[in-house]
Amino acid sequence: MRLALKFGYDGRRFHGFGRQPAQRTVEGDIMEALRGLRILAAGAQPRAIGYGAASRTDAGVSAIGNVLALDTDFRKDALLRALNARLEDIWFHSLAGVPDGFQPKHARMRWYRYHLMYDDSADFSAFKKALSLFAGEHDFTNFCRPEGRPAVRSIRKVAMRKTGQFIALDFFSQGFLWNQVRRMVGAALGVSRGELSLAGVRRALDRPKTKADLGLAPAEPLILMDIAYDFHFTEDAGAMELARRQVVKKRKEAEQTFILASYLIR
Repeated sequence: MRLALKFGYDGRRFHGFGRQPAQRTVEGDIMEALRGLRILAAGAQPRAIGYGAASRTDAGVSAIGNVLALDTDFRKDALLRALNARLEDIWFHSLAGVPDGFQPKHARMRWYRYHLMYDDSADFSAFKKALSLFAGEHDFTNFCRPEGRPAVRSIRKVAMRKTGQFIALDFFSQGFLWNQVRRMVGAALGVSRGELSLAGVRRALDRPKTKADLGLAPAEPLILMDIAYDFHFTEDAGAMELARRQVVKKRKEAEQTFILASYLIR
């Protein structure tokens, strides 16, 4: 049977998503877990089980709702919990039965969220105007690393809202390019600080053949929130509980770090 699995991870703990020699990666850890469960035979390549992933996030980028697909006879009701028991910093939480040949990269919509700490010194009105320039269809050559791929993409929606001490920036598109969200945010931050003009950002969009580097925001505040298809995933309560325990532990560690930092950073 072919299954689509939805999962999240703490990207700060990995050297990116895709497998790399002698580096800890999200995909590398998942492959080891699959081998441990004998879903993937020792020495076999992932293609042997029809493996495919929806999004290969940058180093430092986290996820709540990335998706992979594979073929397996493992008990469907026990699979996610079995994976979570073998993984750290990665959490599987939902699954769906899918047709043979389904590839998760062919999604209906992807949703990324970038988090900023609220800063009274920044001009968030200018920041919002800069972000609005990216909505719609553009050639994003100056706002990504195309790696030989076409750089025309359509950003369906860009939203900005304050949540507590954070500014949450939401980007929706069927597909994103390498570094695209981080470069869009980097340019908007430049405008908010008075380092760039709105006209300069617009020129970089309208003249993709004229090279422009308008900044790259850090990876760690970026989260792949969800990926949508024309079917629904079923959440596994047991798998979610295992994931919740790991995240609660991380929150407690973060709280202690925040307390210590309050005495050292003035």
